[in-house]
Amino acid sequence: MARPDSPHGPTPEELARQREYLRALLLAFERSETLLSDIYACETARDAEALVSEQLGLDEDAASFVLAMQLRRFPRQERQKIQARLDASEDGGGGA
Repeated sequence: MARPDSPHGPTPEELARQREYLRALLLAFERSETLLSDIYACETARDAEALVSEQLGLDEDAASFVLAMQLRRFPRQERQKIQARLDASEDGGGGA
């Protein structure tokens, strides 16, 4: 998610945020059965965001990111791609 006006790619802060989002997705995958069930029981989107934030220990932005995730990311191969991106970004590859 490099800024269009930055020829040098993402800033360290942007890379850290990308890693946080990838970790948030992986946490959601690990708890998908109970998390989806709990989200389903929420009255409002705001309630769902608060629930995700609390259950996964995320800030509001990361919780919103998890809620915006498409279910097509749940298959094993997609989860493995996300884990590989996180691993690459943590190894200095910036692959997010």
